[in-house]
Amino acid sequence: MLMRPNWYCLDWRAQADAAKRAVDAAGDEIRADVINKYSYIWSNLKDAYGETSEDKCWYCETIRNRDDFAIDHYCPKGAVFGVPEHKGYYWLCFKPNNLMFSCRYCNERRRDKERSFTGGKGSFFPLGEKGVRAFAETDELEDERPILLAPTEVSDPTLIGCRFDGEVFPTSDKQAAPEDFKRGEVSINLYHLNHSRLAKARAQICAQLKELLDRTDAWFRRYMRAELAGKVELANQARLSYKENLNMIARMGDRAKPYAGAVRSLIKQEIADGREWLSCIIWA
Repeated sequence: MLMRPNWYCLDWRAQADAAKRAVDAAGDEIRADVINKYSYIWSNLKDAYGETSEDKCWYCETIRNRDDFAIDHYCPKGAVFGVPEHKGYYWLCFKPNNLMFSCRYCNERRRDKERSFTGGKGSFFPLGEKGVRAFAETDELEDERPILLAPTEVSDPTLIGCRFDGEVFPTSDKQAAPEDFKRGEVSINLYHLNHSRLAKARAQICAQLKELLDRTDAWFRRYMRAELAGKVELANQARLSYKENLNMIARMGDRAKPYAGAVRSLIKQEIADGREWLSCIIWA
């Protein structure tokens, strides 16, 4: 889970409050123009939000390099795809809790030619079957039950896992937990999390992890065999190599590292598959 920076100064809050009042007062025909007029207010949060994730997109973990990342509105500000009568969650335009640091591939609709698939959040904001759509500030957001996962919610990131080929997948069982499965599946598609370029970049990190895991596993087994045989010197040497490689694995899962979420997901799966020696790794 990501934590937003708690730095909002009184000046920023004052500007955001003033902008919200202007947007609230605008009629439907000019509201979009008024919102765009004050877009600099959420843009001013970009660098601070980026620092929270070591300049990585909150949705896909891609590192900001030359691309000018954006601040995405989790609840779309101007319209909701498939709900033509909805005017967007304009009252949340300047709410920090509705703002996410996002790359353009997650934020905008784009076609992946290699997969012949179009993804990207755009103005999509689907709700679960029991969700009740909010149309105004007086409506209860808690009743919506959004399908899209939020990286700032403690349990949401756990609904997506990663394979060693770089592909991500819903971690919930489709039959036992259909709602959680659907949230993972839809979020993967709408955030474009299996875009071919992203999957390939993620796969490179996963390949490095796999090689390191196999090497560490070999050292661990060598250490155990030497220990049981009473070969103290060999056991100490193997234990040292095992610990060194284990530390390298732990560093790959540090939040500042590329695709650390994918690394952590794979390590969790490896522990479940029998590599219990990985369970000693603890991240902040």
